[in-house]
Amino acid sequence: MLKLLEASLFDPRPFMEDKPWKVSGQDLRAEALREIEPDKLLFDNCTRQEDVNKVITGYERLSRLEENGNIRLDVRTMVTLSKENRKRTLELVYSEKKVRFLCFFGTIFCAQNGKQYVPSLYRSGTEAWNIGCRLMDSEFDKDDYSVCLVPYLRVVALNRFRT
Repeated sequence: MLKLLEASLFDPRPFMEDKPWKVSGQDLRAEALREIEPDKLLFDNCTRQEDVNKVITGYERLSRLEENGNIRLDVRTMVTLSKENRKRTLELVYSEKKVRFLCFFGTIFCAQNGKQYVPSLYRSGTEAWNIGCRLMDSEFDKDDYSVCLVPYLRVVALNRFRT
């Protein structure tokens, strides 16, 4: 289990063009979490069959994530994973799945100019994981993953259905 750190440990201003900012979107279910189990994390690239050779914006990705009902993990999860001892979870995800880019759509930041950003972690080179914010207007492809959790009640319901 990883105890989630406070979002105040992350300042998005260096990653935004227009400095005053606010949180414009938050998955309240993610906000209520106090800890996470790293082996329960889902990494969703939100692509569909009709998306072959197509990129989608962050807004389309957010819409698809809202449709599927999973908990969109937030900036606190990003901070926690980035500060985890030896970045164990991130390194495991990279070594097993070759994931190099993670977005945390549970928190959306808005700059004063109205542009919206999603917090992200990305792996550059061979070892370093970096923190950033990605403009929601930008293009996301199949190699960009969103970090989610299946809601507990849905897991219980699925397990009951299977027995």
